[in-house]
Amino acid sequence: MASLGTVALLVVGVLVWLPRDGTSSNGGRDGDSGRTTRTSEPSGTRAGEGAGAPVPPGPAPGLTRIRPVRAPDLCLTDGDVRVDSGESKVVAMQRPCEEAVPPKTYLLRADDGYYRIQWDHPRHGKGCLTLLSDSEFQHMFEPWDDCKVGGSSQLFRIELAEGTGKGPKGAWRLRPGRGDADVCVGMRGGPEEKGAVAVAEGCADATGAGGAGDAQLFLIGRDPTGRE
Repeated sequence: MASLGTVALLVVGVLVWLPRDGTSSNGGRDGDSGRTTRTSEPSGTRAGEGAGAPVPPGPAPGLTRIRPVRAPDLCLTDGDVRVDSGESKVVAMQRPCEEAVPPKTYLLRADDGYYRIQWDHPRHGKGCLTLLSDSEFQHMFEPWDDCKVGGSSQLFRIELAEGTGKGPKGAWRLRPGRGDADVCVGMRGGPEEKGAVAVAEGCADATGAGGAGDAQLFLIGRDPTGRE
């Protein structure tokens, strides 16, 4: 997992996975990656600061899948991305669901109705997605092995999107951090693009009918095949 240091584009906290050498976002992962000792700077306030409005009920915690509404055959998982400087990092991106495990994805309940998104990898251990605020990885999400150090940069408000249905057919919006900032998690890239990176960005109107805001809608729930 990563440590506290340098990053750009919104990314996540302490990595358990060491990014491999490669070209930009390749949507893959190096099976021989190890832990990094470099630290990235998280975005947001420390835990307990800046509490916002009451958080509505969200999805059930536990083992889950997070899939973009625009591409339900893709899952949110880990992958390598390389920036212009040549530095690479393991961040949250979309890849085919059959390639997305490991790591397993868990929703963990936090205080006041918020969640943490935790990955559990058989080789690299557990890591919580953390929003990065510095360097070329700013606005991306990186898995950090310390699920407390990131403060609110590791918290998500998960809200049912209006007009998209209820229950298992409903779509969810992931709102990173505390407070009332109009920020949502979206996918940077084409709907079916393997390796499109998850980023924090301004919330857009979501219709569930293919509009720009639909890049910020997700299906959340257990794998219907029962596969773990």
